[in-house]
Amino acid sequence: MENTNEEFCCNGQQIELLDAQLTLPRQFLGRCPSCLTNFIQLWCDFTCSPNQANFLRVIESANDSYLLKDKEQYVAKTEYYIRDSYADGLFESCKNVRAAGTDYALSFMCGMSITECDINRWLTFLGTYNEDIGVPIDITFTITSLDMISIESNALNKTSLDIIPPNTRVYTCSEPANPRGSPCSCQDCTESCIAELPFPIIKQEKCQIASFDCMLILSLFGFCGLCFAVLFFAVMHYSMKKDGDCDLSDFKPAGGTLDDTDLGAIDTLGLWIESQLELICTNYGEFCVNHSFVVFGFGISVAVLCSSGMFFVRFTTDPVELWSSLASRARNEKQYFDNEFGPFYRTEQIIMYPKDQSFWSHENQSDIFEIGWYGPALRKTFIQQAAKLQEEVTNLVAIADDGFQVRLQDVCYKPMEPDNQHCAIMTVLNYFQNNRTFIDKSSDDIWTGHQFDYLDHIMACVQNPYKTVTDLGISCLSAFGVPIQPYVILGDFNSTNQWDSARGIVITILLNNHVTSTDNRYAAAWEKAFVRYLRNISHQNYTISFMSERSIQDEIERESQSDIFTVLISYVFMFAYVAFALGQYQVTGNNLATLLIHSKIMLGVAGVAIVALSVTSSIGLYAFYGIPATMIVLEVQPFLVLAVGVDNIFIFIQAYQRAEEPLSEPLHLRISRISGEVIPAMLLSSLSECLCLFVGALSSMPAVKVFSLYAALAIFFNFFLQITCFLAIFIFDVKREENGRLEVCCCRQITTTENVNSDGYILYLFSNYYAPFILSKYVRIIVVFLFVGWLSSSFAVLSNIPLGLDQKMAVPEDSYVYFHFKSMDRFLSVGPPVYFVVKGDMQINDPYEINKICSGAGCASDSLGAQIAHASRWSNRSHIAYPAISWLDDYLDWLQPLGDPPCCRLFTNQTFCPATENSPNCVSCNVEFQDYRPRSDLFYTYLPHYFSNNPSSKCVKGGRAAYSSAVKLSRSGRVMSSHFMTYHTVLKTSSDFINAMASARQIADNITFMLNSERSERCQIEVFPYSKFYVFYEQYTTIVMDACIQLILSLVVIFGVTTVLLGLDPWSAFIIDLTISCVLFNLIGLMYWWSIDFNAISVAVGISVEFCSHIVRSFALSVHRDRTMRARHSLATMGSSVLSGITLTKFGGILVLAFAHSQIFKIFYFRMFLGIVLIGAAHGPPVNKRKLIAKTRSESCCVSDCGGTMTKQCNPSALKNVF
Repeated sequence: MENTNEEFCCNGQQIELLDAQLTLPRQFLGRCPSCLTNFIQLWCDFTCSPNQANFLRVIESANDSYLLKDKEQYVAKTEYYIRDSYADGLFESCKNVRAAGTDYALSFMCGMSITECDINRWLTFLGTYNEDIGVPIDITFTITSLDMISIESNALNKTSLDIIPPNTRVYTCSEPANPRGSPCSCQDCTESCIAELPFPIIKQEKCQIASFDCMLILSLFGFCGLCFAVLFFAVMHYSMKKDGDCDLSDFKPAGGTLDDTDLGAIDTLGLWIESQLELICTNYGEFCVNHSFVVFGFGISVAVLCSSGMFFVRFTTDPVELWSSLASRARNEKQYFDNEFGPFYRTEQIIMYPKDQSFWSHENQSDIFEIGWYGPALRKTFIQQAAKLQEEVTNLVAIADDGFQVRLQDVCYKPMEPDNQHCAIMTVLNYFQNNRTFIDKSSDDIWTGHQFDYLDHIMACVQNPYKTVTDLGISCLSAFGVPIQPYVILGDFNSTNQWDSARGIVITILLNNHVTSTDNRYAAAWEKAFVRYLRNISHQNYTISFMSERSIQDEIERESQSDIFTVLISYVFMFAYVAFALGQYQVTGNNLATLLIHSKIMLGVAGVAIVALSVTSSIGLYAFYGIPATMIVLEVQPFLVLAVGVDNIFIFIQAYQRAEEPLSEPLHLRISRISGEVIPAMLLSSLSECLCLFVGALSSMPAVKVFSLYAALAIFFNFFLQITCFLAIFIFDVKREENGRLEVCCCRQITTTENVNSDGYILYLFSNYYAPFILSKYVRIIVVFLFVGWLSSSFAVLSNIPLGLDQKMAVPEDSYVYFHFKSMDRFLSVGPPVYFVVKGDMQINDPYEINKICSGAGCASDSLGAQIAHASRWSNRSHIAYPAISWLDDYLDWLQPLGDPPCCRLFTNQTFCPATENSPNCVSCNVEFQDYRPRSDLFYTYLPHYFSNNPSSKCVKGGRAAYSSAVKLSRSGRVMSSHFMTYHTVLKTSSDFINAMASARQIADNITFMLNSERSERCQIEVFPYSKFYVFYEQYTTIVMDACIQLILSLVVIFGVTTVLLGLDPWSAFIIDLTISCVLFNLIGLMYWWSIDFNAISVAVGISVEFCSHIVRSFALSVHRDRTMRARHSLATMGSSVLSGITLTKFGGILVLAFAHSQIFKIFYFRMFLGIVLIGAAHGPPVNKRKLIAKTRSESCCVSDCGGTMTKQCNPSALKNVF
């Protein structure tokens, strides 16, 4: 009693009864001593104050209780007057106190959520007759600000009664309730949060200048600056151009040689490299003509030998193995968590909602719940239908591969076994212990006449999931003995925690998980039956979505198979186009059969077959070395190799068709000359792309590394097979054509003397229209302006590209998983769980170390619990939804000798006695506490008992169900590692997932720093966060820097290769790099406008080489007189081959992918490949208008018409100025 008052208006039995009735309030409010003291004082005054007559008034008495043997009169209803200062102080000191980590204590003790609770509602709930919470009579609380109230006690005698409310002291939560005590922690008392800093913003604010994005401003300035520079140089160029320049129309190269002294050392070395490369390729071409069968046999033998490794190939389909590196932080943390605490549960989830989404009124609503309108998910018929579906699902039987009949009971997680064998199923039906008949149950209130039904029970349970019995006479605890939080099972509310407006329910079944897939085979078999059953469910009254642990992997495999037909159509289209475009379909001699003489069907088949052999050779060779493949390799790699292969085929064949040498020249001379011209160009593009992809293999991400390795080797094999097998086949085809033999029927020979047009329509268009137009004086300037504007617009949105890969993109749009992902965005009320793992022996039995971890009274202001609680108060920034659920906090409460009976008890033989055991042989552990902390030598004594104790109504703090796997003990029983769980907020976008992981790691780093601030280096403690999705999103923390490094290295490689293979020509190499950089920037701009996220799939550079390297090489080696003529010649000849070889081929094949089932095909492969093709095609021709060093091997003389006079120029130095 206050002021050490020893006068009591009650006997010892009443005090013991009061103490017993305060058992549960002590467990809920004990974290805040000031609150608990105020609360106990309220009931101590009511029960034992000697001044009761001053503030208590009996309203009603009765003698009809069956408990009274002599029918003595007892108080049935009373009025309790308290001061408003005390009432407000009591509520303020208790309103923020947490219970069970994630919930407020008053949510359990007020009959409603904390957002709706106030002092009046709390006292009304506490004063309502309820034997379960220790209120034996009805108490009407009257709050007053007056020191005295006079009320009429007898109307007949007109006597009054003076009421004097007790002037009881109330303690604020920020002050201790006794001199040696501690105030409440910041987690339970906002007043204790002294100068609390807001949680830092993980995502930095965008740079802005006068409310405009900085990148936009820089892009505008850059665009204006570049346009001014281009215009200035154009004006200077044309104003300084000599009037006496010769007309170029009649310029023809002639004989003669330049003196070697006119070339510098670098030019001489470059000329030698170019000459030697051409000489080697020329000789090789002649060798192939003379030994075609040998070359073909050698190439096909190597391909078949390497492809035979396909029999040993292994495919990786596990998403974790694909998208996280073995050496990554998230992967190591996941492995540690799995090994120490066991893998996170396998989750089977059903989201269910009625098709009728209208709200409805409950006719028999309780007076306690004032809202009369309820969400559609709470209709009785829907709850019953959900219960029926759940029963059908839980009764499923699956047949494993070994014939074993798998039931849910065989694989589910049972948190309280062996005492309780029920599976952990998070569902609203578990408020009825999964008993469907309880939904129809009702009960009548003998005092109010109100009929309680299923809805009153549900609403009571969502307000207090720990409630052991409601007015319906049913417990809220689940069948598996654990309370179920409403935010886990209800969804889509009008506002936060407004459970009564729920529009859908969530059913979550937890299965045991194991590290190895073999141990999970039975669970996987049951999941297969789970999915198969639910896919056939269709009901007229409700809609369901669902997903199992294996669903994503199954759907990825399914979509790969379902898109095989689409991919095959794409390949067939590209083959048909190649065969058509390469052929010269002209009828000669009025004989339609001659069409098959000049067709190139066989070459088209050979080209596509070589691409396939390149892919299989790459896969087979790596299979010999045990490097697993991925489905991406099979799906995407052929497109990449086909882009390179077809382009080279077009260039080679069209170079031969357009050659000006007469057919009378021996075949080996023609083929050798074409080989010397074209094979170096093929080597340039293939080697550049091959090395680019090998650079990509430096990535730490397995999927990217494997794809890069396989694609690089495939491009190498493609080049190898093209200069062996394809070249031999081409020679066979040329011989067939010259002999007049039909392609389909080689036995038939037709004699024709007419020559076919070798130019083709595309070359005609390029030579006569496109090249002259694009290279005209004013168009060139306009084109440069357009491309500068395009580049600037892409640069402006550079910082706005979202990172990540939307999980919905991983599955087809027609997948049940895709629909479930959309339902999750709508109905989930809480995000994935996150565990803060404390790694290392931190001597947790030391009170000083305890205070660094716990979150209650007396704990450090920067303790682990306090920091997580602080983050939860800024959930919009931290993405942490609730304070951590702490095994340590609950263990400290469990050790307290409170309750009736106490949680910690022992039999006389010193074995543990559960709270449910009603035996006189059980005695309290009587653990000695010093400053609210157990004696350090006793801390570990009772820890095993705590983790073996199942929670019950007598002791809700038992640790077995919630914490049995949360602590890793050494052989000596010491805590070596443990975790503290909380939840992320709802995460919908990739940005949410990335920022959630970043904030959790920041919190963990701060906790690590705090724990190690006073430790030696040998005793360091590590704290890290773990959640299932971290392994997938960790890559995005560094993907921008990784991509920049990869692209820069790729550009460096391309520059080096092109410089050497173009005869030490750095300017040409620079032009190629500059063009590819423009392609990449514009591709990034396209990603923004076409809503493509930036991730590992969308990083691309290799194909861009194809669009410009061939044209630049042709330009560099051209011997036409000035840059405009060289550009026109290169654009017309090589540009047309590139357009027909790669642009049109890939354009048609890619369009087919738009009809694929896979969203990755649609979004990334279709859109990205289409973007690369179109942007690359746009950049290829126009960029090559810069000065390049010409290559010449002979002194040239020319005859030209200058001013009407024919002159002959044979001056080498004058000719040198032309180049």
